[in-house]
Amino acid sequence: IYLNNALEGNGVKTFRQRAVLAGAQAVELADGTHLTAKTILIATGGRPSRLPIEGADLAIVSDDLFDLPTQPKSMIVLGGGYIAAEFACIFAGLGTTVAMVNRSPTILKAFDHDLQATLLEEMAKKGIDLQLGNAPMSIEDHGDTKRVNLKDGTTLEADVVFMATGRHPNT
Repeated sequence: IYLNNALEGNGVKTFRQRAVLAGAQAVELADGTHLTAKTILIATGGRPSRLPIEGADLAIVSDDLFDLPTQPKSMIVLGGGYIAAEFACIFAGLGTTVAMVNRSPTILKAFDHDLQATLLEEMAKKGIDLQLGNAPMSIEDHGDTKRVNLKDGTTLEADVVFMATGRHPNT
């Protein structure tokens, strides 16, 4: 609602229906309306992706975070992007024991190296167990907990596994 109000308040007209491109600067809406404009934005949105590993369906994704029935006591965060880093810090700040697993030896790989280093230092100070350069290979259900098996042969166990490993466009 906020986004719609912000868009409309800035003169942006939105159409919540299917459309097809009808030319270089034209679309035809599902109701038959033909529109032309200098600029046409097609906002398809996206959805969280899951790693192609055994047990991936046992993990939650960002769409599920706000529907948790209770705050988990422990969480394993898979991924090293800003969504993974943000929620690892949020849950650690709320008192959840957090481990973060990323196959890369760092996090936020597209960001400034000084920012990466500082954030990793601060995350470690918050008690986040950083498992960098180690890939998740599978997830297993163990009743009240989930177990993540890592490439180096170690395992981590937590109440919740949160997979923050990218997004796919809805196209």
